Amino acid sequence: MSKVINKRTVMESPIYAVQHFTEFEYHGPIRENVFILSMMPLQDDNQSLNSYDLKTDPTAKIYQYKDYNGNIRHFFNVLKDHQKIKIISSSQVKVKAPPSPPERLNESAWRGLRELKQSGQMWDWFQPGHFTRVSDQLKNFLSEEGIKQQDDPLSSLKHLNHQLFSLFRYSPKSTNTHSPIEDILSSHRGVCQDYSHVMITIARLWGIAARYVSGYLYQDKGDNIPSLTNESHAWCECYLPSLGWLGFDPTNNRLAGLQHIKIAIGKDYKEIPPHNGFFKGGSTNQLKVHVSIKKINSG
Repeated sequence: MSKVINKRTVMESPIYAVQHFTEFEYHGPIRENVFILSMMPLQDDNQSLNSYDLKTDPTAKIYQYKDYNGNIRHFFNVLKDHQKIKIISSSQVKVKAPPSPPERLNESAWRGLRELKQSGQMWDWFQPGHFTRVSDQLKNFLSEEGIKQQDDPLSSLKHLNHQLFSLFRYSPKSTNTHSPIEDILSSHRGVCQDYSHVMITIARLWGIAARYVSGYLYQDKGDNIPSLTNESHAWCECYLPSLGWLGFDPTNNRLAGLQHIKIAIGKDYKEIPPHNGFFKGGSTNQLKVHVSIKKINSG
């Protein structure tokens, strides 16, 4: 139960146990396999990591490093012949509720964003990514659906979050990890990656710094949430000078909060897939993924 102290609401800080299981099964022998992983949860003002463990089968020596965005990456290779590899990422994460934003900002907030962009600060987050590029089709989509900036940037983002949720239908397997945003703009069907790419692209077009967030979404019993359980999730964060980074989840028409667990940030999915790499051997593979999230404590 929450309680009020000095007119500020103190909410629970849930602790989640997360296990992300990945298995590659190859249809022929593999001589060498190299992986780069983005599976370790971030630590920031609203999230802390109690524990983390990463295992592979076959066993491999795992190296850890931090990338230029502050994400923790892991690298390993398997040199002996194999036809199957398992990766098990296990973590305990404590999440705090971010401060609640106001209903709206002053119209002068647009000027603050222009000054921020002109200063060169956060340069990366204003730039297009591989999947987050403005196209004629996107401009036509905005015009046809009546999507436009509101009086202030916060109202604009809240309205956009709701509009994308209303216009698109969450449809697993309707797109894949290589799908450009034009696919969801044409079919109005997609998954969390597509929703997030569209919102990020529009936010940057409006002069708002935005970034892609990979992670997980915990679902309580009875939650009416379109996105699937037992899978990774994605949303976006937008920067407003007076408020800092705010998370928006257009797939579920909500702000990021206590049920969102952050793994990594980047311009788009291309920069932070959960696994990336290459193997030697003339073979195709079958991928199995399962994510388990349990709330083990709160407070």
